[in-house]
Amino acid sequence: MLKTTLSSLLCAFSIASAGCTLTMQYNQCTEDSECQNTDGTQGFCSADQLCLPNTPLERLCTATAPNSPSPNAVHIGVLLDLRTNATTGRLNEAHRLIALNLGVRQINELVQLDGSRPIALDICNVGTSAVDADNATKILIEQRNVVAIIGPNTASAATNMIGRIKAAGVPTISPAIMDSGIADAASQGLFYRLAPVEREQGLQLVRELVTLSGGKSTAQLGLLSVTDSYGENIRRKFTPEWQRRDPINNKTDRFFSYRDNDANLLSVTTKTLLDAKPSFVVLIPGSNSHQVVGGFASLPFDPKNPGSFESSTQVLVASSGRTGELIQLARSGDDQMKNHLSRITGVAPLSFIDAQEGADFKSSFVATNPGLPLEQDFMVGYTYDALFVLGAASATFKGASRPDQILSVLRRLNGNANSLSLTPRLFNETVQKLAQQPTDPFTLLGVTGAIRFQTDGGRDPVLLERWKIDVASGVYVNTPANM
Repeated sequence: MLKTTLSSLLCAFSIASAGCTLTMQYNQCTEDSECQNTDGTQGFCSADQLCLPNTPLERLCTATAPNSPSPNAVHIGVLLDLRTNATTGRLNEAHRLIALNLGVRQINELVQLDGSRPIALDICNVGTSAVDADNATKILIEQRNVVAIIGPNTASAATNMIGRIKAAGVPTISPAIMDSGIADAASQGLFYRLAPVEREQGLQLVRELVTLSGGKSTAQLGLLSVTDSYGENIRRKFTPEWQRRDPINNKTDRFFSYRDNDANLLSVTTKTLLDAKPSFVVLIPGSNSHQVVGGFASLPFDPKNPGSFESSTQVLVASSGRTGELIQLARSGDDQMKNHLSRITGVAPLSFIDAQEGADFKSSFVATNPGLPLEQDFMVGYTYDALFVLGAASATFKGASRPDQILSVLRRLNGNANSLSLTPRLFNETVQKLAQQPTDPFTLLGVTGAIRFQTDGGRDPVLLERWKIDVASGVYVNTPANM
């Protein structure tokens, strides 16, 4: 098995995104540049020097954590998008990879004290081709004999692989999938999700809108959303709930959409909303979201009364707008931009619980990665929680040898009478109680709050937060949302 260090992994996975399932001719090759798909996109040169339309299998799962796993380690698969982002220059899920390496070190130190088998992660890059996640899952199940899988984090990556885990009976926890379609898909209780579905954000945006308007009619509303599944899922829940509040006055004539990376359409719809000067604006942006949000800086704003929708347009933004780039804009923007960003109220999945579990993770992450802002990925805690849930489940059996052992613990996470902490300081105590009470239901307390699962794999309870921007300090201020 090919293994790489974390630093080399961050380079090795910077593979140009291509991926095409169209039929193509297979030719001898020595490098990717010699391979072209029939539609003109970049193909791949395999180890046996054949041109392939999708990522060669030998490139998918090329790293482990730790770098040299123990021979008796319990293997857990990981599906991440580790392409280099053209805008930021970072790996798309670099923070999550770093959190996993941190968590593996912590868990293995703890289980060693308890006499349990250590864990090892088989890490797969599934961001390049459409079939990567399914192919990687096949490798993890058939070659690596994993007892569970973490990921993937997009609905497109999960669609095909769910059938594979169902057939093999391997439990999977997706830290960040919010797609309503995946949430509704039948998975035989094997596919678990930690993040709240997008429709919950739609409902919470309506609640925040009611709060900002003081309960009055919000008829003067403009909305702009991206037309991918994320934007459509939120909008489809937001719109009927908003209209239900006032069926007579709440119309959608100022609701617009744009295709991601369509600069012309974005410019036209932004100008239309700016010219309308609505009292409220809801934004559900896609990629380059800081540009979308920043494009509304000229909306009416009264510095003397910034919270009044009568003189200052109030702006609500979905979780896709809360990025490191937006904070950079808050730090470097002019006065108009700073005023604009200060009025934003955002909705997002709860990032870190205001308790010891959240504080312990943040301090450990920052201490081991100085200068790497957590604001670049507020979903990082969900990946860390997924690992600790599976790590605790494995340690309950002194090192799980079968997927059904992991599954038996996951299916007991459905009761709120008994709560056990996943913070490293209390990890062994938690494992001991799980083992001593093998039929009792529990709640696990992680970085992102209480972890319980419904029979369909969804998390209970739904945990969301409100985010604002402190422009004076250039930081996000996140507080639990009132549901």
